[in-house]
Parts: sequence; structure tokens; C-alpha cells
Amino acid sequence: MDNDVRLLMTRHSRYPVLIRYMLPVLLLAGLGCGTGELKAGLGPPTVGPNAPTAAANGPYSGTTGMPVQFSSSGSFDPDGTWTATWDFGDGTSVQAVNPAHTYASAGNYTAVLTVTDTSGLSDSDTASVQVVSTPPPTAGHPHEPVGYTPFADVSFSSMIEYGPAPVGGGTQGGVADGCAWYSAPATNLSAGSDSLSPKSAPGVLDIKYPTGTTPGAGVGLFQVWDDCSEGDGTEYEEIYESGYVMINGPDFETNSTLVKIWGYWGYGFKGQGSVPAQIALVIRGPGTGTQIMSSWSLRFNQQDNVDRGMNQNANPGFRIQAGAWYHYEVVMKMNSAPGIADGILKAWFNGTLVFDYSNVEFRTVGATSGFFGRRWDPVWGGAGGTPKTRDDHVFIDHVYLSGK
Repeated sequence: MDNDVRLLMTRHSRYPVLIRYMLPVLLLAGLGCGTGELKAGLGPPTVGPNAPTAAANGPYSGTTGMPVQFSSSGSFDPDGTWTATWDFGDGTSVQAVNPAHTYASAGNYTAVLTVTDTSGLSDSDTASVQVVSTPPPTAGHPHEPVGYTPFADVSFSSMIEYGPAPVGGGTQGGVADGCAWYSAPATNLSAGSDSLSPKSAPGVLDIKYPTGTTPGAGVGLFQVWDDCSEGDGTEYEEIYESGYVMINGPDFETNSTLVKIWGYWGYGFKGQGSVPAQIALVIRGPGTGTQIMSSWSLRFNQQDNVDRGMNQNANPGFRIQAGAWYHYEVVMKMNSAPGIADGILKAWFNGTLVFDYSNVEFRTVGATSGFFGRRWDPVWGGAGGTPKTRDDHVFIDHVYLSGK
């Protein structure tokens, strides 16, 4: 024992307990008690590296055969750089910060995110993943109301630019029992081919959203009804539409607000020298800036005589996935009179009811016409924001309409 320590214990022998507990501190500090000088000793302890923190976020959900997007947002390391490794719970893993992973089988999985810093320290976090089987597109017209009369049936076996007179019966240019025409098919609307299209393969309508498309701009026009001129065809109180849609590719550059993938149904202003009032079916954007997305929720938007957005009230969690075909069915029925909100809107996707509204006001004072037009007028988002930076494509297969 150091002489200075012995001297300290001798001089303060009346406080042996206090000295006992102070002794390690004094030894660490190297205090020279005999001379009253502070020795150099060991100095303050060295502060080691701090461990990182992992944030797996979640829960996640998806469908088989379609990518699930994971995010490590919120993970950090106070000392600097870190790497992320994801174990997806199905026997596969990858070193990436925000990976996308496709599950082959339906089920409930636990994904584990491990974050490791340059000192070798790590932290892990888990997130649940629910994967369901992708339902196949339904066949036929299972939700077409009884008593409706077909008036248009388009197979897209070929393209007609600025179409002919109404075909009536038979088939011409891929159109049976109706009339369809296209604007600028040589640029953004063209005859595409997909051997896996579910209804009338391989012919599909290929709609391109080209690089440079500005927010709020349309990319072309496809129109179908029982007459080629919007406003001159038959007016219907109730309509049914069936068709097949696929956002082609693994993802789609999406405007912050919406993309009018399905165009619109026209009503309200027939014969008044004005464009119709519109109800459009859109995919919803992220809300903040343009983003590359692989799945979307949907919404019906009314505009012109009524401004209303209708979200997925029958199935709020439903999402369409890029790269998969969907059979959509829509039933709309006019409200009984202006000012009375008792119109009907229903929509199914692959047989699943997603929208179910019975309080829609279609006709209003000054806009009393029934449904009289259908335009696939694809518009990329609302006003404002930056133009598209890449080409994207949407495929349409076999559109069928009926009504009464």
C-alpha cells in the first residue's frame, strides 16, 4: 500500500468506514495525501463507442408475387456510419437500408432489421409482415345488374384513330356493339400485346405516361360509348362497366396527389355546349412530392358540378399492386332528383367490394343529364410539382359497358 494512503488511514482512523469507500477513488485519482499534491494517476475514464439504434417500422402487408417495401427510417448511430441487414423471415436476407422483398407464399412473417456500426456494435428490431394470396381476376360480369343492356364491348385487337361511324352489330377494329376512338395512338396510345392479359389476349391498349409529362396534363384519349361523339350517344340512368387494368412494370412514378388511371365517366351537362361533369377513378399519390410507388389506394373524385372525393369505404386496406392484372367492375346509378343524395356507386376489384356508396349526388340543379360518355383521359396528377422523369405504362384489356 502507498505510504500516502497509510498515512491517510492513520490520521483519520476515527472514520474507517468513510476511508474504506473513498480508497478506490483516491487510488484511481492518484492523490498524494502526504504532500497535498495531485498526482498524475490514471486520469478520467475513456468514453467508448455508442451502440446504434434499429427501427424496423411496420407492420407491413402485401400479396404473394408482389414486392413489399421495407424501411429502416428512424435507425441511427450517434457515432456515424451504420449498415442494415434485413432477415425477411422466409429464409432470405439482404444487406440494404430500404429493400423491397417479394414473398412466394401467403402467411404471417417476422422481419428482423439488424443495424451494425463501424465498431461492430449492433441493435435489432422486428416488424410483422402479413402476406395474402393475390386473387385471380374474376371472369365474366359477376356484378352486372339484371336487366342491363350491353352497348359497348372493346377487345383492343387493333386501334382506330378518330374512329369510324358507330359499328352497331358485329366487330370492326376490335369494337363490337358500340364505338371507340383514340387520340394520338402513334405517341402515347398504342396497340400493345400481353399474352397473359386475362380476357382477350394478346391485344391490349398501351397507355404511355412519357418523360416530361407535366402535372395536370393528359397523355391521350380513348373514348367508348354507343356513339362516337360525346354528347350524341344514349343517356343512361344506370350503367355498369367491366374491364381489366395493369400498371405495367414493378413500379410507377406517381404524382404527389393522384394519377387519373381510369379517366372519367361523364354526366350532367348533355346538350349544354359544355364538357360533362365528371366522376373519375384515380390512384392516390404519396401526398408529399413525386415518388416511385409499387402499390396504391384508390379514390373516386367528382368535379365540375359537385366536388367530392370518395375513399375506399368498403375495404379501406385494399391496394392495387404494380405488375398485376385487376378485373374492375363499376356500377353507378343516378340520384332521383337534384339536391337528393341517393345515387349509387359500387366498385369491385377481382371480386372484392372496395367502394359502396348510396349517398351520391350526380345530377344537380343546372346539371340534370344522366350518364352519356366514357373517356379514358389519363391525367398525371393535379397542378403544381415537377414533370415526370421517366416513361411509365398502363395496360387496358377488354372494356365492356351496359346500362338502362
